[in-house]
Amino acid sequence: MARPLVLTEGSTLVSVVYLWAMGATAREGQVGACSSPLSFEIANSCIVSPGILWRGSKPDPAGAASLVSLGVRSVVNLELLHDDIEAFELARPAKVLSESLKYFRVHEWEPNVLIAPSLLDAHVAEFLAIVKTQPRPIYVHCRSVQNRTGVMIAAYRVLFEGWSAESAVAEMGKYEGLWFKLDAKYIRSITGEHRVNLEKAVQSNLNKVHPKAILTCSARGCTSIK
Repeated sequence: MARPLVLTEGSTLVSVVYLWAMGATAREGQVGACSSPLSFEIANSCIVSPGILWRGSKPDPAGAASLVSLGVRSVVNLELLHDDIEAFELARPAKVLSESLKYFRVHEWEPNVLIAPSLLDAHVAEFLAIVKTQPRPIYVHCRSVQNRTGVMIAAYRVLFEGWSAESAVAEMGKYEGLWFKLDAKYIRSITGEHRVNLEKAVQSNLNKVHPKAILTCSARGCTSIK
């Protein structure tokens, strides 16, 4: 179990960080949460929008190989600290549908929904700008595809696909994230002025999107140019 960060006695932030640490032991989501699975090599992987957006857990080398074989063009990692580049370097894809893919980092943290909602807004806008401008299909993931990925997909559904907040929240709830209630409240808040400001933030990010690395892939794995 992850050890909670101790700050000051009685601090709200202590409780927040403790809950986040406990999230490492949360269940990996409900069986059957996805109606269009992507790959058995990646836990909880799913086709969100065919040819546009995929989701799933953090890929290991076998998962990275599966993504390359399926023709992924861009990868968005939402984890705060951990990288995927080594997994792609160690991947040995059975076939290579795309020899080049762009790799992005959006350093999201689950407690942002409570303690830094403006930062969550910035990360949602950054992610949606990537979806709008970068080569597709795009694979987005956090550690377990629950909280961080769930918020990004729900925002995508509402802002890009015209889903109602309740439909997006219902889909998000199938993955049983620890932060679900707070994430649902955030998604329901994407209306009125908040929605207008998010849409403006997406537009302002369109020319600011830059990959952390470009990966060139073959049957021997992927090499990165940073």
